[in-house]
Amino acid sequence: MKALASSTVHMLQRHEFQETINEDVVFFEIVELTNSFYVWMGTETSLMKSLTAAFPVQSVPLHVTSTKLFGPNDVSEQLAERLALKYRCPFFISIGLDAQATEAFHLIEKKLFELLDSIRADNRVGKE
Repeated sequence: MKALASSTVHMLQRHEFQETINEDVVFFEIVELTNSFYVWMGTETSLMKSLTAAFPVQSVPLHVTSTKLFGPNDVSEQLAERLALKYRCPFFISIGLDAQATEAFHLIEKKLFELLDSIRADNRVGKE
């Protein structure tokens, strides 16, 4: 087995957060890849109910393409599109929220944007 070069290892950073929103503990895991992000958020650790990918179209401003890779219809595709549009980089989104937390999704989404803004301000990932 070939070892990874050290230059590829330092380009991946993992951030974990937890926040109490409407009495539910919501976990956030944000993995910075090379100019892209993987985001998981859920109320139970390690529960992956869905996965969606969204990519900004570089040749067409304000246009994003997305696809649901697996899982039920949920808010992940719209969220992935908004994130890819705002930050102009690819996003992979996985959501594992229970029904009660889904009712407070607007608060969870707001917290996610705050976390991403903070990470990007520190590392300048995803900026052109």
